[in-house]
Amino acid sequence: MSARKIILLVLLAVIAVFILQNTEMIQIRFLFWKATLSEAIVLLASLGVGFLSGWLIATFKPKRDRP
Repeated sequence: MSARKIILLVLLAVIAVFILQNTEMIQIRFLFWKATLSEAIVLLASLGVGFLSGWLIATFKPKRDRP
């Protein structure tokens, strides 16, 4: 197994433990919208948005011409 895969697995394990330890209900307010959700759901949604935005930036980034 490559070092990159090991680092990814360790990172995902740390994220999973962090999310599982934060399960209490919290209130989210955005402009005129309010919701009461589990903190784990909010963390997972934030993680998903972060991964998606990083993937989009990496995918649509202009490639440089290499000499």
